[in-house]
Amino acid sequence: MNIKLSTIIEDCSAQVHTDSQQSFDLVNISEWVFDTRKINEVHDSLFLCLAKHPVDIIQHVRKAEEKGIRVFLIPEGIDIESTQSIFLQVPDVMRALQEIAAKHRHRIQCPCIGITGSNGKTIIKEWLSQLLEIEFKVTKSPASYNSQLGVPLSVLLLENDSQYGVFEAGISRRGEMSSIEKVIQCDLGILTNIGDAHSAGFDDQNQKLEEKLQLFKNSQKLIFEEYDWINHALIQSHLPNVSLISWSIQDKNGSYYVDIVKNQDFVIIHIEGKHSLSLPFYLTDKASIKNVIHVIIAGLEIGLHPSYIIDRVKYLEPVSMRLVLQKAMRNCILIDDSYNADLTSLENALDFANEQRKRRALHLILTDFDQVKQNEAYYQKLSQIISRFKVDRISYVGQGRPILIHSSKIAYYTDLESLKTVLKHDPPKDEAILLKGARRFQLDALITELKVKSHRTELLVDLNAIAHNVKTYRSLIKDNTHIMAVIKAGAYGSDSVSLAKHLLRCGIQYLAVAYYDEAIELREEGISAPIMVMNPDPSLSYLAEQYELELEIYSVVQLQKVLQASSNTSLKIHLKIDSGMHRLGIREEDLPELIAILQSTPSLQVKSIFSHLSSAEDPKEDDFTEAQHQYYERVSALLLQSNVEAIDPKKTWRHICNSNAALRFPAFHHDMIRLGIGLYGYISDDRFQLAHCLKTYVAQVKDIQKGDSVGYNRSFIADRNMRVATLCIGYADGISRKAGNGQMHFKIQGQSVPTIGNISMDTCSVDVTDMQVESGDEVIIFDTIDSFNRLCKLSDKTAYECISGIGPRVVRTYVKE
Repeated sequence: MNIKLSTIIEDCSAQVHTDSQQSFDLVNISEWVFDTRKINEVHDSLFLCLAKHPVDIIQHVRKAEEKGIRVFLIPEGIDIESTQSIFLQVPDVMRALQEIAAKHRHRIQCPCIGITGSNGKTIIKEWLSQLLEIEFKVTKSPASYNSQLGVPLSVLLLENDSQYGVFEAGISRRGEMSSIEKVIQCDLGILTNIGDAHSAGFDDQNQKLEEKLQLFKNSQKLIFEEYDWINHALIQSHLPNVSLISWSIQDKNGSYYVDIVKNQDFVIIHIEGKHSLSLPFYLTDKASIKNVIHVIIAGLEIGLHPSYIIDRVKYLEPVSMRLVLQKAMRNCILIDDSYNADLTSLENALDFANEQRKRRALHLILTDFDQVKQNEAYYQKLSQIISRFKVDRISYVGQGRPILIHSSKIAYYTDLESLKTVLKHDPPKDEAILLKGARRFQLDALITELKVKSHRTELLVDLNAIAHNVKTYRSLIKDNTHIMAVIKAGAYGSDSVSLAKHLLRCGIQYLAVAYYDEAIELREEGISAPIMVMNPDPSLSYLAEQYELELEIYSVVQLQKVLQASSNTSLKIHLKIDSGMHRLGIREEDLPELIAILQSTPSLQVKSIFSHLSSAEDPKEDDFTEAQHQYYERVSALLLQSNVEAIDPKKTWRHICNSNAALRFPAFHHDMIRLGIGLYGYISDDRFQLAHCLKTYVAQVKDIQKGDSVGYNRSFIADRNMRVATLCIGYADGISRKAGNGQMHFKIQGQSVPTIGNISMDTCSVDVTDMQVESGDEVIIFDTIDSFNRLCKLSDKTAYECISGIGPRVVRTYVKE
């Protein structure tokens, strides 16, 4: 949606600072950008500067200007010299964005549907949009854009010809929903449920319900399920002027009574009320059934004919909540977002693919989208999206014939088998392959053929959990405190390149690795953020110059060797203080010699002075931790007061906190904290999410008789007739041999199964007696912090050892909502 810049200025009462003579009525804004790393289109773009610290604000503005952005919304009081840009200054950028979106929503007089609750918001939003999109022009929240930032960005997508808006809203603490309500101004509301998700910011469930209901205070209708304590009387007490549409599978007194009949492969949903219908649905899990009931009733209340709803529900696409990245054959990577079939999700997936492609060509495998009108306007927008992301080639499957880009880059196929035949004879090489399409094309069969045929054990890396953990740490530190991500040893077994790119998108400012080769790999993959090398070989100092790396200096002798080996003394260094761990570091008695070297080498830049706490996670060692910090404070102060040109007290940062110290010692945060294992949620704190799930598969199931033995050394003898499953994981993959013989339990079909016999190098065995287990069934080794901690305890290893010890042949698969 194009909005005149003059309208934006008026909507948020911005003060304008610019030397430009251009008329604001002639400047249109259609793109709202808030991350300098995601600037793909600069024409008609406005950059939202959400940073708080003046230094960060100026840095972000300069980066955006370098990429061509010329219109900025920034906090007031920031003086930025520019002869080419337009700066709109406001007291609070987020609040101003919400005001702009609220007034835009008021001007677009189409009915809007607001969805909130603890679970199911995104799926209901997607399915309801699919239900409407064949007959109406629908504007919806992209992906899970339901936050204080995401909601206004979603509402700003409304256009003059939009016929429905469908938006989801999520909150994590009190006071957040009132601002979202003003933006969405929903006519019809849907409350999915009230559960435990995001409960940390509320005193109890009643308080959470009260806050979520704020979204509907000016709605005409609210749809909700009556269950347990959520009932008509309770909701009405909060929303006395809203017409309540309740449904129940137990109580026939609500607006709708729902009866569900389960068959083996589908369910029949009977809905009785002021409108009634009966229809089959192909998903049989409880959550999906409840989600589709909300969608059906919303359709009835909107006024859709029951026969139309019955016809369209059978075409609803399953909503994949995760985008999956995995390795494929011939140095390819597969990005599977195949069942999110709309242009907005395509744009998001292309952005992710472009980030992860490294030096590979980008190959888009695309099918017809069943739930949208594939008309000229659709193909024009599709072409614009693909051109923006510089897709190298396209394989299009279906009846559509979009004129997308140069004909040499696109090949058409009527069905998937035709494409599979071509790829079999000419397999892709050095490509990032993104798959997007409708369910009926069954792209998962193509994914199976393309991906690496290797070890079936996988370490799933949840990128959303990592983003959540970064955000949680960010909420605990001051706005002017920075974060360094320590991604040495392949990012604790995850893969440093993929993780680095994701972490930078999450707002991480600094990276740290152990050795030069790790840093060089990041640079060669296009990562330009500052990188500190923690164990630099002095003889290879020329690499620091060549790749713009920053070096940890932990001794006077090491610094001397670094300078001897370097042809350029304008190196950026970080001085490490030994505050009591007595591993690596500079002691107070070393300062005179160190300062003398710094004085004689003024071109050196000391970027930071730091230290490392040995026992920050252990309350019994708090006195020692305090003593370490006091020593560090004294030594770092002496360096900052040394008056050497290499150390600028205003620009030289201090940092001592690791993941645990950042939580337990907020007074130690200083200018930066360093996060390693805390990024992945290996912290015994409910605020964090575990980012890893280790899973494998059943290789074989067999029956054994009483007296039979299992595994090496016959350490297990069956005391009864049993069923035994052999799993595709062993001690070469990171499972300790001590985990055998019932010392560890894994999960199959949600049921705990004990190990039997010794753990082998490549396999292990579990007891599945009385279970219907088959070859190929999934097995969860750990997926919670408790199950991971049990594995560590049995292995007699720390969390660092266990996660770093997961073998290299275990496939790393990245998932992102």
